[in-house]
This record gives sequence, structure tokens and C-alpha cells, in this order.
Amino acid sequence: MASPSFSPIRELVRKSIRDVFGLVWDDDALDRTINEAQREYAILSGSLVGSVAVHSSESGVFSLPDDFILPVKFIGKDGWEVPFYSWRNIHAKYPDFRKVTGTNLQCIITDFDGYGKMRLFPVLPQSENVGTLYYQRMPQKDKLETKNKRAIELHSLFQAFLIDGNPSASTYYTRFLQAVNEENAVQRGMKTKSRLRRGRFF
Repeated sequence: MASPSFSPIRELVRKSIRDVFGLVWDDDALDRTINEAQREYAILSGSLVGSVAVHSSESGVFSLPDDFILPVKFIGKDGWEVPFYSWRNIHAKYPDFRKVTGTNLQCIITDFDGYGKMRLFPVLPQSENVGTLYYQRMPQKDKLETKNKRAIELHSLFQAFLIDGNPSASTYYTRFLQAVNEENAVQRGMKTKSRLRRGRFF
């Protein structure tokens, strides 16, 4: 079933490639290109942010949501931001860091257990709510979520012209990247200082 929120973009693409009646590109095909456009936009811009409540486990490892791309920040249950560390930094002081236990969350490790997993350090009592992870996420399928609709249109046109072998494809992709860069510039300008916990952790 065609996505209602994609209708304006489907219409624009069809007009641009002179397929107004959908004889070449049906709704399903165009929806796939729009989903792909929004997916790449989310990856490059980081504009979509999700959150998940994190609980401790016996292993200290937490499985991230399926739409996870990159971590943004972690706010502990006390309201303070908890830092992210590479496992190499922790390993230098605690060679067997996976077995270190404690009652206070000191840091989050995202580069040890593989993509889609993160580790709490130290290992905390089981089933305890330790805070909230905010992360860059993928868009939902068949739902227009990005605010920069023009960027999605440009990427969809890029895909359509690319498949048709039209040399204009590269021009649309360049414009798409410009739209991403413009949004990234705005996001950098709006960032404020985080509430970082000061002092020694270990």
C-alpha cells in the first residue's frame, strides 16, 4: 500500500521524469526510493534522535534498538551525563574490566561487544534502571520523518535519474549533499555545552 506521507514526493518525482501516470514507476517502487533517501539522509545528517531506557544485566551488556546508528549522549538516573569511553582506555587500568562490579555507573563502552551492543562499566546490580541513552536513529519505514523534505526529494530524483541512465543524477546527488551539509551547519550552531560530570571517575 502506498504511503500517504510520501504522496507529494512521488508526484514531484513523476513530473520530473515525465512519468505522471506511473507507467514506469509505480507507487511501491517510488516508496522504496523515498525510504532509501530518508535512510541515507538520517545516516549523514544525524537529524533523527531516539531514546531508550537502559537497564543493567548480569553481563553488563545492553542490546541497542534496531534503529540505532550512533550514540549521542547518556543521561544517568541522577540527571548527570555519563561519558562514553573506548574499551582500550578502561583496559589500561582494569585489564579484566568485564568482571569489575560496582554500584555507580562510571562510563559507557560502545566499541567492545560489536555493533548494536553497549557495555556498562562497572557491572551493576541486575535489572536496575540506570538511565537513558539518546542516539541517532534510522527513520521509520513509509513515514516521512525528516524536516528537510527538499533533501529527500533531491535524493529520490537522484535515484530515479540514475536508474534511467540520465546524467542529471550526479547533479541531484550533489544538491542532496549540500542540503545535508546545510542542516549539519545549523545543528552545530545550535549546540550548547553539556552538563558533564566533573572530577575523576576511577
